[in-house]
Amino acid sequence: MILKLIAGPLIGMIIGYFTNWLAVKMLFRPRRAKYIAGRRLPFTPGVIPRGKERIAESMRDIINDQLLTEEAVKQHLASEEIAGSIRRAVRASVKDLFSDSRTWKQYLSGAAGEERFEKISRQSEDLLTEKIFHKIQDMHPGKIAADIVSEKIDAALADSFLGKMFGGSVTANLSQAVEKTVNDYVRENGREIIHNLILEEKEKLLNKTISESAAALEQAGISIETRILKFYTEFAVEKSGALLRRLNIGSIAEQAIRDMNSEQLELLVFSAMKTELKSVVNLGALIGFLLGLLNLLIYAV
Repeated sequence: MILKLIAGPLIGMIIGYFTNWLAVKMLFRPRRAKYIAGRRLPFTPGVIPRGKERIAESMRDIINDQLLTEEAVKQHLASEEIAGSIRRAVRASVKDLFSDSRTWKQYLSGAAGEERFEKISRQSEDLLTEKIFHKIQDMHPGKIAADIVSEKIDAALADSFLGKMFGGSVTANLSQAVEKTVNDYVRENGREIIHNLILEEKEKLLNKTISESAAALEQAGISIETRILKFYTEFAVEKSGALLRRLNIGSIAEQAIRDMNSEQLELLVFSAMKTELKSVVNLGALIGFLLGLLNLLIYAV
């Protein structure tokens, strides 16, 4: 008698459990389309493998339009919690600078590795030398020197006998000679002179201790803490939107999902929703049991 009473709810529970279990499995399986006589079987592949492209696009749109919006990122970075932690970290770091006895060379070579530091240092010297050299050439130093000489000669010969007789031709010839001489000198020796000056200044800077540099800035009225916090506000907060657009995190996530195979996508979804999917299966069993119990009560009445 008792078995007959509970048979209905138990059967309902079993049906509900396995129905939902099958539904969850069909979200992921089969992983590939199945064909019979050249015709694709319905419900193959599973819902998620079949909709991978749509899932990738949806993930991109959710990240870009709802989760990591420019306004949301700005508000988060400007929040008192984040800004306060930044201020505390900056204040502690700046305090450490004034007691740091390492030279910049020691610090940078330690951070990057001595070999890499030397390589970057040489590349920076060469790059800076070329930039300054071309900048000087673009200024036409020979023309500038020639114009100055011409102006001085014209002023010196003004109202003089030589000036009245030869002023124009003398000035023109001298100007051409000065312009050519200066341009030739800059072209032949400019790089070497600039490079030597850069090396000299670089050595001065690298051999300074970090504490000396920090103290020099403070003595010049430059607050390191204020500058860093200003940079954080202007760049990290205000420019975060532009940075976010450039990074395009939504598209990165979209491409990552597109590149996943069916097994990897299943693992991703299941790891994120394992508890929820199990709850769906258990809920099916519960609903099946309740429906079976309700059916029993209806017949009993």
